Amino acid sequence: MGADGRQLLEWVYAEEELPWLRERDGIQTLRQVWLQHSHAEAQNPPWRPDGDLPPSALLITSPSDVEARSSRKKSTAWTGYKVHFTETGDAETPHLIVEVTTTSATMADGAIIEELHAHLDEQHLLPEQHLMDMGYVDAGVLAESQSRYEGDIVGPVMPDTCLRLKRSGTL
Repeated sequence: MGADGRQLLEWVYAEEELPWLRERDGIQTLRQVWLQHSHAEAQNPPWRPDGDLPPSALLITSPSDVEARSSRKKSTAWTGYKVHFTETGDAETPHLIVEVTTTSATMADGAIIEELHAHLDEQHLLPEQHLMDMGYVDAGVLAESQSRYEGDIVGPVMPDTCLRLKRSGTL
């Protein structure tokens, strides 16, 4: 794609009688992918090494879905999106999925909590206790949930790595 992509883009942008051609979504995507993955040298443009690529939040990883992003969580890596499920958990009633939210793969899990709680509040589905995984729980989320929605977030908090870094002399 390097040399051929560059040649095609040069032809499209040099074409004066068909200026609308450069505004086509496919041409715009090709241009962005080409710029992200190739150096703009005239002779045989080399591929950018991984360390020279834009951050995952900006990098187009699929020309057929320009919003999909690459992400990694522990040992799992994927290209696409994140999906967040909210399920009821009362002992006396059936467990039902009451909310499904899709976000960018690069969005931090905890960044969805305010939107999620607001939507659950609109639907009168806010729980008294909201059980969450570690990625969703931090001090801000705990305080906001208690003050705004009078609900308790229950879940493990991410460990404080600052003390360990200070001891090792990294900070």
